[in-house]
Formats: sequence, structure tokens, C-alpha cells
Amino acid sequence: MPSTRLVKRNWDEDVIYHIQFPRMGCIPQSSPFALKLETWLRATKLKYHNVSNNLTIFSHKGQIPFIELNGRQIADSNSIIEFLKEKYNVDIDSSLSEEQQATGRAIRLLAEESVFRVLMYNRSKYNDWLIKSEGFGDVVTGLKKKFLSKVGLKMLKRKLESKCQAHGIGRNKEHEVEEILKGDLKALSVLLAEKQYFFGDKFTTIDATVFGQLAQIYYTPILNKEAIVKFMDDETTNLVEFIKRVKEAYWSDWDELLKTKKQNLTDPDVPVKVKKEKKPKKEKSKKEDKKILVEDTDGGKEETKGEESKTDEKKESEKDEKKDAEAAENDTQTSKDEVKTEVVEDEKKEEKASE
Repeated sequence: MPSTRLVKRNWDEDVIYHIQFPRMGCIPQSSPFALKLETWLRATKLKYHNVSNNLTIFSHKGQIPFIELNGRQIADSNSIIEFLKEKYNVDIDSSLSEEQQATGRAIRLLAEESVFRVLMYNRSKYNDWLIKSEGFGDVVTGLKKKFLSKVGLKMLKRKLESKCQAHGIGRNKEHEVEEILKGDLKALSVLLAEKQYFFGDKFTTIDATVFGQLAQIYYTPILNKEAIVKFMDDETTNLVEFIKRVKEAYWSDWDELLKTKKQNLTDPDVPVKVKKEKKPKKEKSKKEDKKILVEDTDGGKEETKGEESKTDEKKESEKDEKKDAEAAENDTQTSKDEVKTEVVEDEKKEEKASE
């Protein structure tokens, strides 16, 4: 829910607290804007600390991400970047000409207005994965997970559908939206051309912006995923190389974050739910008793082999009991005889002694 209250109340001076969604299983951050902002923070080497919103806390604008700095909340990724540029006098875009800055604005709108709307359309149609291992399934448990699966996903679906309808993209069919995405990817591919980054060999804010959106398309589950990834691999190869280049340059801990689900690698371990493999149940072998013919009082009824064996066992048991009883009786008699003999001998000794 939107909040003006600080998430980090015991804050340290000049530390940027970056509030975002919990980590996921397929990408470090499900919000393309939070992924953009953290990439930008890594590129500028500003001192920051990630904080999870636990899927419940949003900025006063109702957005993710937002930051808290020296007891103040700033929302909207673009506003945050402009604020931090001025605050810390860092500008990775300082080398750009006016024309490049204008081109950068156009690229940003292409990425954050068109590509993002396609992503939003996809998540309005297909979002079950958000509570599975690819999404938040390993970190959200208990009642919260039940709420998300039963209520939360439906609420998110309705909210995104409403936004898509208002924007207009929601009025299209799936294959039409897919064509829109392919057109956007082609345009971005042409603009990138053979360059390392969109404006040459130097990483700029626009690279963080495009990376935040494209990584969502390439790494998270979307409609017709295989076809989209194949299109990118075949038709926009330079964009795929761009994604991997940024990932390698600024996200060396990518795989570890996916595994540990930590907001910061220095954080304590996050309790991750591990799926227990169900042991296969052993099937009890049913042995069918073979029937054999036996004679009885009626002359020729069938009795099972199992019943016959039980009868034999009973007879043997009775014989054993009888033998044990006889042995016990013999032992008792022997003991009596021995005692009697001892008594007689004692009496004889006493008689001799008296004489």
C-alpha cells in the first residue's frame, strides 16, 4: 500500500536505501524499473542498500522502486536518477550531445512506454509463475502465499487488465501484441547497431533503461516465450549480446542472487523453501493363494492353500505345546524324586548320630 512512512527508520547518513520487490528465481528483480535503477546505482558506484518491500509496501505514488535517503522518500525511477545525479554530482551521461540526449529520450519512451506495455499485457494474461519457483515461490510461504495464489494474482490480473484496456494495448489479440513487441525489438536493434552500448563504448543511463525492460522479456516467463526468444536470438542478435554484456559488466552476482534470494549478498541467509521429493509408495504384493481340492464332511469343497497351511501350523503348535508340557512334568517329577532321596538320606544320618 502507498506509504509516506519510512521503511528504514534506523537509517545511516547518505546511504541510499533502495526499496524493491523480493528477489525471484528467474531474474533478480521483477520490476523493470527497479532493475534499471539498481543497474544504474552499480554503474555509478554510489553507496546503496537494497530493502525488500515484502510485496506490501509501495511509495507515496504507489510505485516500486523508491528510495529513502537521509529520512526522505523519493519515488519514480527517472526522478530518483535525476535527484541522485544532482545530489552526488555524478552523471554518466555528461559526454552526450544534445542530439544524443534527445535520441536517448526517444529510446527511453520506446522502452518504457511500448515494450513495458507489452510486458504488462503479458503479465495480465499469464502470471501464475509469480508464485512458483521462477517467481516468489521460494521466499513467500504460509498464509501470504495462499493469499497470493487465491486472491493476490486475481487482483493483479484485474488491475493490469484495466490498465491495458485504458492504454489501448489490452484491446489487441495476443498475436497482435507479439507483433508490436517484435517491431519494438527491431527498432532497438537498429538503433544499437554494432555498438557496445547505445551511444558508443560508454555505459549511460539509457543502457540501464533498455536493459531493465529487455531482461524481463528475455529471462522471465511470457506468452509464446520460445518464439520470442528465438526471434531475439535470430533477428536481434545484437540485443541479446547487449543484455549479456550489461549482465556481465554489472551483475556478476546474478546467479548467486537467484539462488540465495538475498537483497544484498552481505545479508543473512533468506529462508528458502526446499521442495521435498515424495518417496514412491511401495505397493504391497498380493499373493493369490492357489486353491487345492481337499475333502471335508460334505465331500469335496475347496480350501485355500493358505487355510491349509494355517491348519498345519496349528497342529504343529499343539504338538509342541504337548511336548513342552510333558517335558515340564518330567522335570517336576525328577525334582520331587531328588528331594525325596535327599530327605531319606538325611533321616538315616540322624538315626546313626543318635545311636
